[in-house]
Amino acid sequence: MVEVYRATREVEVDESDLISLADAARELNKRLPSVANLVDRGVLPWFEVAALPGVSGARSQRYTSRSAVMALKVHRRRATGKPKA
Repeated sequence: MVEVYRATREVEVDESDLISLADAARELNKRLPSVANLVDRGVLPWFEVAALPGVSGARSQRYTSRSAVMALKVHRRRATGKPKA
């Protein structure tokens, strides 16, 4: 048996490539929970911007990679042989 866990690390990212999960859902023509599931399963990368300390009600923001979303979109189109509506 193995234990699966995630580890966080600081990375340099091209901020112009970041896309919100809601925007990714629109691009993939999927519902937001489906895209969040793709991120949770590691199909799409997960980037997080931490909430500002001391700001009441502030939450960290989750993003994914626009290029990874586009690659997934192309991959799925090839797998089905037809464009997704």
